[in-house]
Amino acid sequence: MPNELLVEMATHLELSDVIKLRRCCKRLHAITKAHNLWRHVTQRFYEDHLLVPPEEGLGRITAEDLEEWVIRRSHAQEVWKANGQLRPQTRIVGSCVPEPDFRDATFYYLLPGGRWLFVAYPFSFACVFDLDSATPKSHFLFDLNEFNPEISANREFLTYSFCDDRSNSQLLRIACTIQNSRDPRTFIFDLRFDYSLKEAPPTVNTTATFRKRLSGWGSEMVSLNKQYLVEVCVDPRVTVYSKEIVAYRYNDARGHDSIPLLEAAATIRFEQRSVQLLFFIYDDVFVVHTFDGGMCLFNIVQRDPGTALSHSIELLYKIPLSFHTPSGIRHSLSTSYIAVATRAGEFQGIRIPHHRSKPPQVVQLGKRDMFLQDEFGRIGTLKAVGVSVSIRTKGFNNCCEPIWIINHKFGPGENPAVWEEKVVHVQIPEISYMSRLLGFSEDIGRLVLLKDGSYRDFVVVDLLPEPCMTEFLS
Repeated sequence: MPNELLVEMATHLELSDVIKLRRCCKRLHAITKAHNLWRHVTQRFYEDHLLVPPEEGLGRITAEDLEEWVIRRSHAQEVWKANGQLRPQTRIVGSCVPEPDFRDATFYYLLPGGRWLFVAYPFSFACVFDLDSATPKSHFLFDLNEFNPEISANREFLTYSFCDDRSNSQLLRIACTIQNSRDPRTFIFDLRFDYSLKEAPPTVNTTATFRKRLSGWGSEMVSLNKQYLVEVCVDPRVTVYSKEIVAYRYNDARGHDSIPLLEAAATIRFEQRSVQLLFFIYDDVFVVHTFDGGMCLFNIVQRDPGTALSHSIELLYKIPLSFHTPSGIRHSLSTSYIAVATRAGEFQGIRIPHHRSKPPQVVQLGKRDMFLQDEFGRIGTLKAVGVSVSIRTKGFNNCCEPIWIINHKFGPGENPAVWEEKVVHVQIPEISYMSRLLGFSEDIGRLVLLKDGSYRDFVVVDLLPEPCMTEFLS
């Protein structure tokens, strides 16, 4: 039988079967090293488990690296199912905060996939840390004072948002918006990752910069996709905050030598309090969640020429759902998934079909008392809610504290959620009751925490370090 046909047949096998096939003979060993095989295995694996695809792209990464990528994440899936052991390893990463008096305003964001940590210091520069590096160091990205020196002089705070462009894993788009109403403007950058060079930092290009009309309203939260930036604005003069949602077509601001004034493409009144969630789901459909108003799904629609505004924002669905802690968002080809934890310790999942005529579906995922809001509020309690896995622990020095790991996976199809729970006792002496959770990657089992209240260092905790992969390759 030709090798090409054997490779094609092997693409339909599960990962464990591919590893077994490798041990049969030299010919099959060579077959299991084929790039085409691992490209298919990788794609099927991240689609089945709602994982973030390889940042390098399937066509730009070697077969060996694809194999390691799948094995590392497969091991994580097994551990979350209580079939494997945690082997925590910690690293302390130094971080110098330029404005120590405003250190608590530092913005941290663990990028999808768990490798890169984005850090933006108040009134100063932004950088990234490669957490897969043995000794992570900061890589400078941009300093907004180069575009607007008044940011530092006037102590302007900014809101950050990231575009989830699933069509290009090597591109990350960032929007930086000044929060106050005196200088309403937004800066949008493209971060490009060149994975052909090992440990190469991303490069930065300015995509668009624009001003907005003075309205006396401040910016509470923003989100963007490939062409629109959506902003929730608040009126600080009103006790019960009045709000409106404003959409800007930021591509109209591209290619200008100066900073243009960009008119709103659409607005809609939105009188709710405490916006907790705002991001695009698919196409021009975005979701907004408030603590007391539930979850709303909106769509940006282009209107006929000659109208006062070029677009409109239409309400598609409203879900009476109140929660305290949301997960990030995961996507399949046709559906997006969010998991949330309520103040009562209940977990719920939301399936959002990528079709405007199909309403979102709420799935009950169960209840755990250790995720009660009273527990969240206790000093030193650290919690992370993911789409499939949630973690709760405490940060006390020199104590062997329990880590509760809850596997509440739900995904494609109508199958009920899988509920599995395990408790492990590990000692992480680098963190304390002053520690703060910065990010959690359920794909690779990585926690990122502030070491203490100084904000000088953060701790990378790999619950599933890479040496575990050798167990699959023996």
